[in-house]
Amino acid sequence: MILLLCLGILFSNALRAQSLYVIHDWTGRHEKIGLIDSSGTIVVKPKFSEIGYPDFRFGPVPAKYGKKWGYIDENGNWVIGRKFDWVRPFRNGLAKVLVGEKFGFINQTGKWVIPPQFDGVDDFDDTIAPAFDGGKWGAIDRTGRWVIPPQFDYMLGGLPSDSGYIRVKVDGLWGLIRYDGTYAITPQYEKLSQYFGGLSTMQTDKGWGYLDTLGRFAIEPKFDDAYSFFNEVAWVKVGDLWGLIDKTGKFVAEPFCEDVDMFYAGSSIAAAQKDSLWGYVNTKGEWVIPPQFNYAWPFYDEFALVNVIVDGKEKYGFINQTGEWVVKPVYDDACNYLLGWATVFIKDPGKESGKLCALNKTGRCVWEEKVKYIPDFIKF
Repeated sequence: MILLLCLGILFSNALRAQSLYVIHDWTGRHEKIGLIDSSGTIVVKPKFSEIGYPDFRFGPVPAKYGKKWGYIDENGNWVIGRKFDWVRPFRNGLAKVLVGEKFGFINQTGKWVIPPQFDGVDDFDDTIAPAFDGGKWGAIDRTGRWVIPPQFDYMLGGLPSDSGYIRVKVDGLWGLIRYDGTYAITPQYEKLSQYFGGLSTMQTDKGWGYLDTLGRFAIEPKFDDAYSFFNEVAWVKVGDLWGLIDKTGKFVAEPFCEDVDMFYAGSSIAAAQKDSLWGYVNTKGEWVIPPQFNYAWPFYDEFALVNVIVDGKEKYGFINQTGEWVVKPVYDDACNYLLGWATVFIKDPGKESGKLCALNKTGRCVWEEKVKYIPDFIKF
């Protein structure tokens, strides 16, 4: 099975002047992977077993050759030799890697900053990272020292936050701790989100509401569902419909949509469904692109992936923020644009086979690959 993961960037809109695209060579006994630029020119010949998403803004990118992982530069040269059993991209200058059954962290030269010693770890934010040892989660600093001893059933960190708190889970309930390990909110909520815009969504037996950074109710729990705040508004569900509220809990737009997607950072419009069709609304709840699509995804790289019915069949294309087609709906499946690229699939008539195309920002297919099976596109 071919698995294509379509990822989005929630917290950064800075893009490389020229991003690269992963290509595959299936002609040999084993699949080989390389990279092309936006003109379709091969910059790294297919030779690797796997390559992580080729976003070189934050350092060298993970690559696998044979059974081991290392890190490569934009030319496919090893910056950090292949000696790890599993790796993650660099974040805040460090990358978590696995050697044997233990995790540690390296810097961008490949030097151990924290030798492998933990049963599990999460990414670092600026100062600390969750770590798992002896069946419990705690937090370590950038030297590997425990700053919050392991004591929790689960811990979530490493996400952008304006709160300075970490979510922890004890006996099935969520709470918040400060970086010094003291409780800001004792575990008491069935669900609890990261802070965005100074507020966190939480769920009690009375419904969904919002907490401020002191753990107080900013908006009492009373909704049937709720999304995080972005651009000063949040979607909330009342009964079967979604509406928009401000940070006082007052409705900016009374419930009017059957389904919605979030207002992501950097975007002033969000996908929403009405009368079984999808369009896009602004932060006032006004339709800026009327409902007309079978399904619609968020805007990335200025474009949004949408699905329409053409001659009784689902087809995929891309629109801009005025609703105009920039890539007409002629494809049988597709991934969102990301870092200047989109992957689309054209099915052979009456068969499971077809071809994958790499579209650059102009919508031109600059690379094609024949595939024997319909890819499993995971959209974000």
